[in-house]
Amino acid sequence: MMQEFRRDLLTEFAGLPVYEFCFAEREELAQGDVPEDVENWAWRIALDDAESEAGGFAQVLELFLDSVDTTRVRALILGYWLVDYDVEIDSTTATGPLIEHAKSFPALEALFVGDMHAEQAEVSWLYQSDPGPVLAAFPALRTFGLRGTTNLTLAPFEHAALEELTFQGGGLPPAVVQAIGASTLPALCTLELYLGDRWYGGGATGEDAEVTRLLRGESEPVDMYRVEGTRAWYEGFVAALEKLQIEIEAAGATPLASTEETAIAFDEARTTRGSSTSLRGSRDWQAPGITRRASAAWASSTRRTRSARCSPRCSPNRTGRPRPA
Repeated sequence: MMQEFRRDLLTEFAGLPVYEFCFAEREELAQGDVPEDVENWAWRIALDDAESEAGGFAQVLELFLDSVDTTRVRALILGYWLVDYDVEIDSTTATGPLIEHAKSFPALEALFVGDMHAEQAEVSWLYQSDPGPVLAAFPALRTFGLRGTTNLTLAPFEHAALEELTFQGGGLPPAVVQAIGASTLPALCTLELYLGDRWYGGGATGEDAEVTRLLRGESEPVDMYRVEGTRAWYEGFVAALEKLQIEIEAAGATPLASTEETAIAFDEARTTRGSSTSLRGSRDWQAPGITRRASAAWASSTRRTRSARCSPRCSPNRTGRPRPA
């Protein structure tokens, strides 16, 4: 799971510690400034805070390409690329030069775009763009994340290798969520969306049927006032309730309702008068569920909503030495 955004910089990414490369001139590089164990670091390429030239990011990237064996780089972070509150300087300032040198990163598995702390750019002032081109340029990516949703656009896309996708921001546009839902991502295991609120250009909330469909992992439109699932879902739900009750009782507390009472509430056949359907005896049985008025405000009341579609595959052990002072 991606490190939680708390107005600061990533300290690790894709299981690797972060090393910041913010050198614009070769003279700034001293001996030993660049670690030799390239594959054991997540490299953040960024301008120095004092840098003010619009073309500075491309210059830093060029020096990075000349100083580091990029064929061994597994994780890359695009950081501060210059923010001017009077001019909209978006993420293409950083992704454009990277795309031009995509072939120089054959081992790249993880990419994050827009890693800036609050003093460099508040998240509402961090201008993004369409991440589609950079995703297409790196078909082997397993992890992709970005920060900032101002001017963010997205069209449905296909990516065979992507396992983890994260969008961090103050407000996520509904059109972006719809595009994700219409994309073809067969390997996706973890989807993390910071829904935010309308004041930051958002609008994608748990009260939106498309957001709910995506977070539930459904392929068809959902009825916002119906709770339902498959037989496997129901059995997993009951098993989770049983485990929860054991933990509650072990802590010396008393649950407000028993597992049986809660399970019955989600069993349509047992809550419908006159029904004598045998749930476990019917091959065509789909899902116990009850029609009820339900509030979806649970998702809109939080700035971050997660959806894990499956258990992430085990990743290789990725360790590295502590970041030098």
